[in-house]
Amino acid sequence: MIANLLDLVTYYEGQIASRKLDKTLGLKNALTLYAMAEGETISAETSLSQKLIHVLQGNLDLEVDGQVLNLTEQGMLTIPADASYSLKAVTNTKYYILDL
Repeated sequence: MIANLLDLVTYYEGQIASRKLDKTLGLKNALTLYAMAEGETISAETSLSQKLIHVLQGNLDLEVDGQVLNLTEQGMLTIPADASYSLKAVTNTKYYILDL
């Protein structure tokens, strides 16, 4: 059991913190929690699996196959398999990504 996801990762200026949760929760699919300091980015990547992104706190710009979308607190989005995506924290942002 996890009581509060927000307490599991901490913001660090100029850094991205992450914590894998799939083993803790007994999941077969990867689940990773992130804390991105304002202005931090993750450059474009692709995945063989579909992904679910859920913003828990903050504001995240997400570019998927050239289309820029903005996710705010409690916003969710699925990214299709084989799609190119990148991320930028508009503000300090905590979110998780679940491989589907």
